Amino acid sequence: MKYIYALPVLILAAVMWLALSGVSPAQAQQVDCPMVVQTALMATQELCDTIGRNQACYGHVLLDAQSQPGWSLQFSNPGDKVDITGLRSLHLSALDVVSGVWGVTEMQLRANLPQSRPENLTLLMFGDVQVDNAVTSGATLDATANGPSNANVRLTPNQQGRVIATIAAHEQVVVLGRLADSSWLRIHVPDTDLVGWVFASLVTTAGDTQTLPIEEAGTPHFGPMQAFYFETGTDDQTACAEMPGSGFLIQTPEGAGEVNLLINEVNIHIGSTVYFEAQRNGEMTVTTLEGKARVEAMGVEHIAFAGSRVRVPMTDSLTPAGPPLPPEPYDRDSLMNLPIGLLKQTITVATPLTYDEIAQMYATTSTTDNVGQYVTGDNLCCDPANADLPECVGDNCDTSSATDTSDTCPTGNSCNTPGHDDDCVGNSCDAGTPPGKNK
Repeated sequence: MKYIYALPVLILAAVMWLALSGVSPAQAQQVDCPMVVQTALMATQELCDTIGRNQACYGHVLLDAQSQPGWSLQFSNPGDKVDITGLRSLHLSALDVVSGVWGVTEMQLRANLPQSRPENLTLLMFGDVQVDNAVTSGATLDATANGPSNANVRLTPNQQGRVIATIAAHEQVVVLGRLADSSWLRIHVPDTDLVGWVFASLVTTAGDTQTLPIEEAGTPHFGPMQAFYFETGTDDQTACAEMPGSGFLIQTPEGAGEVNLLINEVNIHIGSTVYFEAQRNGEMTVTTLEGKARVEAMGVEHIAFAGSRVRVPMTDSLTPAGPPLPPEPYDRDSLMNLPIGLLKQTITVATPLTYDEIAQMYATTSTTDNVGQYVTGDNLCCDPANADLPECVGDNCDTSSATDTSDTCPTGNSCNTPGHDDDCVGNSCDAGTPPGKNK
C-alpha cells in the first residue's frame, strides 16, 4: 500500500521541481509517465504476492468490477482479492499521468492444468482493458451413484468415450450439465479437477435434470475465466515511450503442457508466455514471447512460435470475422516495456523470427497438428477426407491423438480397471455386459 499512497506526493514533488526548472507541461508528462508505471507495477507486485488459485487481485487504480448475479464482491481498493467465479466483467483504467492512475490486475487461474500440477496459469492485465467472463455459474444438482458397481466417467457422452475416472457405488457427485435429451450428465469427479460424462441412469439426482444447462457433446467444459471476451484501447505511446500499452500477458507453468482457453471465441492453446491485444472491427493479436501458442478459428489453425505473432480479424461484437492470418515476425522493440517482471517465471522476449525461419518451423511441425489446414475437429481424423486413413479407422474424433486404436481392443478388456484407463483409448469397454452397465 505504501507505493500507492506515496504516488500523489511523488508526482507533486516532480511537478514542483519541473516548474522551478522551467520545464514545459509536455516535458513534464515524459517525466511523470515512467513514475506512474513503475509505481503501479511495484504496488501490484507487493499487494498481489499472496493471491490464491482462481482469484483476481486489485493491483493498482483504477478498476471497475461487476459481479455475477447473486454474488457480492468487495473489489474496490488496491489489495482486494476475489473469487473469479463471481466476476462478471472488469474494466481497467488507461494511463493518466495527471491523476496518477493506471489499472493493473493479476489473476491466478486453474484453467485445465493437470491435476498433478500445483501451479496456476498467470493472467496479468494492464491499461485500458475490458474483460467479460463468458463462463457463468449455472445451476447444478447433487447426485448419487446407484451401484452396485462402479460407474464410468467418460471424456465424451457415448460408450466409445475414453474412461477418465470411476465413481463408487453410492458416492455423491455434483452434476454440471446435460445433453439435450438428458441421457448423459456432465459431472465433477470428486476430489479431482476432472469433469466428464456419466450415463444418466447410473446416478440419482436430487432434483429435476431439466433445470441443468444443456451442453454440447463435443465442447470442452470451461472453468471460471477460461472463456472470455476482451478488448484493449489504442494507447498513444508517443507521449510516453516507457508505457507498455494496454493488453494482458498469459503465462503457463513450465513443463505443464498446453492450456486451452476460449478468447473472443478463438480457441487458444498456450504452452508459453503470450501477449494479447484486441479491438472491435479490427484484430486480435496473439504475440508469443516464449514457447508457442496455437490459434484456431473458423476451422483454420496457425501457430504463433516464439518471436512471431498471429492476427485474427474481429467483428464489432469481438468474435472472429475470418480465420487467423499466417504467423509473422513481431517488432521486438514495441514489446520491451511489457511488465514481464511480474510474471512467476523469468523469461527473455524472443528475438523476432524471419519469414524463412517461420516457414522452416512449419515444415518440421507434424501434419497431425492441423497447422494451416481446414479441419472439423481436434485431430487429423476429424476431417472426413481422412476417414479411411489406417490411423483413423474407428477413431471417434474426440481426442487429440491421430493414432486412436478404437477398434483394436477386445470385448471385455481391462479399460474399466482403475489404472488401466489408457490401455484401449476410445473403445467400448466391456460391450458385452447387460444394457445400462459400464456405460
